[in-house]
Amino acid sequence: MFGLIRTTQDLLPIMRKQNSGTIVNISSGLGRFGIAASSAYVSSKFAVEGSSESMSYELEPFGIRTILTEPGVIKTSFIQSAVLAKKSQDPKSPYIQLMNGMESGVDKLVENGASPEYVAKVVLDAIMDKKPKIR
Repeated sequence: MFGLIRTTQDLLPIMRKQNSGTIVNISSGLGRFGIAASSAYVSSKFAVEGSSESMSYELEPFGIRTILTEPGVIKTSFIQSAVLAKKSQDPKSPYIQLMNGMESGVDKLVENGASPEYVAKVVLDAIMDKKPKIR
């Protein structure tokens, strides 16, 4: 979220000066509802959602469009790269059953996820749309 804010702040003077621009923020379906064992990820996506929607109202008068993409699960190594809290993996953790159940469920989701190319096409279509919706 902090990177999104800093990048936007750096680019806005240029976009306001040219009275045009498009900001594309990538969020997640998990930016709309919470799930167990993902509090940090979900809260960061809620922040992207709120910030993007608010910016869209603030920047529209300057000819700047804001697009928020909420892809679902994508076939990448994102999940395999995730770092789980050590305490959550401790066999004595009160959350161990939840964590074990999540692991098998997530693998199935990734297997059936969208390809990165499909998500890129959706984002490009939204950018090219003359009147894109915010989401």
